[in-house]
Amino acid sequence: MQGLIKQLRRAQCSLRELKKKLEEQNRRKKGKKINRDSALKKIAEILSPPLGKMVRYELQGEDVQLSLSYHFDHDAQEAYARSHFGKNILFTNQHDWSTEEIVTAYRGQAPG
Repeated sequence: MQGLIKQLRRAQCSLRELKKKLEEQNRRKKGKKINRDSALKKIAEILSPPLGKMVRYELQGEDVQLSLSYHFDHDAQEAYARSHFGKNILFTNQHDWSTEEIVTAYRGQAPG
């Protein structure tokens, strides 16, 4: 859980920084500006799985006149925590598999 909280804080800082850059570029005339495709790519990097399911964002505007808004979906965070940090007992007949292989196989069966 601590790892997830750390990831969310890091994402919040990165999104705040990107939002600030977009606001600054809307005020200035010169200098390199972030276009829509670059902004979307940066957002995708920031919200890599599983964060993309827990943070909602909206990128408004066209070309280089952009604005970013975002919020954290607390219900999605709780659902993720329940499904990934709960305790499950796993039974297997794969006695030659390592614990890591068993858990990886189990998680690979999970939907979505």
